[in-house]
Amino acid sequence: MYLTSFDWTVIFGYGVLVVVIGVFLARRAGKNTEQFFLGGRSLPWWLLGTSMVATTFAADTPLAITEIVRTEGVWGNWFWWTWAVGHTLAVFLFSRLWRRAEVLTDAELIELRYSGKAAAALRGTKAGLMALVFNLLILGWVTRAMVTILRETMNIPEVWALVACGLLAVFYATMAGFWGVVITDLIQFVLAMIGSISFAVFAAWKLGGLDSLLEKAESAKPGVTDLVPQLMIGEPQTTKFLILIFIGWWATHNADAGGYMMQRLSSAKDERHALGGAMWFAVSHYALRAWPWILVALASLSFLPLDGFAEHKAAYPRLIGMVLPVGLRGLMVACLLAAFMSTVDTHLNWGASYIVSDLYKRFLKKDGDERHYVFIARVASVFLGVAASFVSLGIESIKGSWALLYSMGAGLGPFLILRWFWWRINAWTELSALFVSVFTGALLAMLGVDYEYRLLIVVASSLLGASIVTFLTKPVELSKLESFYKKVVPGGFWGPIRKTMERKPVLEPIMRKSIGVDLSLGIMLIYGATLGVGKLLFQELLQGALLFSICFVSGSVLWFRYSGKKFFRQDI
Repeated sequence: MYLTSFDWTVIFGYGVLVVVIGVFLARRAGKNTEQFFLGGRSLPWWLLGTSMVATTFAADTPLAITEIVRTEGVWGNWFWWTWAVGHTLAVFLFSRLWRRAEVLTDAELIELRYSGKAAAALRGTKAGLMALVFNLLILGWVTRAMVTILRETMNIPEVWALVACGLLAVFYATMAGFWGVVITDLIQFVLAMIGSISFAVFAAWKLGGLDSLLEKAESAKPGVTDLVPQLMIGEPQTTKFLILIFIGWWATHNADAGGYMMQRLSSAKDERHALGGAMWFAVSHYALRAWPWILVALASLSFLPLDGFAEHKAAYPRLIGMVLPVGLRGLMVACLLAAFMSTVDTHLNWGASYIVSDLYKRFLKKDGDERHYVFIARVASVFLGVAASFVSLGIESIKGSWALLYSMGAGLGPFLILRWFWWRINAWTELSALFVSVFTGALLAMLGVDYEYRLLIVVASSLLGASIVTFLTKPVELSKLESFYKKVVPGGFWGPIRKTMERKPVLEPIMRKSIGVDLSLGIMLIYGATLGVGKLLFQELLQGALLFSICFVSGSVLWFRYSGKKFFRQDI
């Protein structure tokens, strides 16, 4: 692809902007670990929500969605659309729970909830697994995607592309810390949305308009624009779809909004901002972010026919040179670089938080000063960046890497949710679920079992094994459970603990009788907006208008219910 001097100026300008912001925020990030990892717990809802969206707006995602649409059709996005239910739980339950917990990482919560050597072992094991396996796998496929983009758009050899991506991301994440991450996430989100929408518009224009794009896509792959697959009893496609719908949203390693999402929620000014940020993320993540990519993926079926172009993930960057005019190509490359940066800097910062808080500080050096821990955080970020570059060399299919990661963590989901709302869960429960899930998921992946069936087997194995372990081991002592309950007031099945309390919490529990109403309204809001956009784009105007009406009514009711103060703790 030919880039003009203007294209290169745009790309270079973006790189300079990132470096300037990193240097400017370096002193603020270096004060202490809470500033470096959580921004001093001072983020407003719109900034933390946008930061979460920008993190998921990665360079790998348009490539993976293109691969899904070209191989399965638009309906294949239910692979991740089902997670909207889990994100609704994040909005109404876990956003406030994490903010109340006031922990630096989700692994730190383990010793707030459990006690003893089992809790310490679980914290260290989970931190190591998340930072050095799950996190590196994510960084690896994101880096692989960006290398593919640079190869296809700028004809840069993969080795040099890998070095350039790694150096820029590591420099920024180590300099600016969490504040730098969220500030540039805001810039990167705006830039990436402008680029992806412009790309979709030009792709449609090249094919004679949106109607022509859809018609040609259907001709190239009949049924490709279906939002729901053709369901027939006994068909594997039907079985897989139903597994995703009923299991996919809670069978994940971050079912309780852990990981980098928890990091954002914990950084909020207060509970209200945590909930607002989670809602803004959920709507933007599903209804706004992906549809321009889906349109480009559909257009790729005309420009790069299935029978002549088999590297499906490369179709998205290949189309940049085929569709966009001179001048906008550099902008699109800069947009994808922004998407790459928004994800990598988050995961370097998040992974370093595990290494510093849950491994180094917890087990190796407990008496260091804050500047020492910030220095270790920067060293950890460099290490993770270098390691991720090597991991990326072994990744071929982005969707396949997604499936591996989520199947390995599928068995954790139910227990991550239950630990908040059922007193009987203990550290041995999570440890057993963790080992069964990771081992079974990895083994089934090596055996080539389809992702959906992997979920079933992993979840069933973990539920059985961890449930047996729970009732064969002693519960957490009452004093520990009582202190946890008083701090976060989750509600749910805590009867024995509430009975022992001398003074009951004055705040209403988050798991209250009306929570089902809120969750139902939230699901209707998110799916109404997401599928409504799709129906309008696919020229099904009546259905689109109906879905948006459902979205509007649901959102209005929720706004009215949460406009007061009664659901929020005001003293944090």
